[in-house]
Amino acid sequence: MEAEVVGTDTPDKLAGFIFMCNRMTKPECYSYRVFALPAGRKYIVERINPGMHLFLFDTDVKLLYGIYLATSTGMLNIEPYAFGGRFPAQVSF
Repeated sequence: MEAEVVGTDTPDKLAGFIFMCNRMTKPECYSYRVFALPAGRKYIVERINPGMHLFLFDTDVKLLYGIYLATSTGMLNIEPYAFGGRFPAQVSF
């Protein structure tokens, strides 16, 4: 997974966020109801708050899905078993 920031209002406030997936990670996003990034990107996910608009871009089929609403603050290991632990910086939707 990777991510993209959508239109920032200020350096500290995100207007929305695009997460990326592929055919392997997309089912887990929906199964666990989380979008995620590697631990090294935790600082980005921690800026996400409940109610923020989220999107999911499937890199295999080149489709953007959304609008999803964040239902949690971004943090580590909301669902520790999701993605085999490879993407622990997570936000629920």
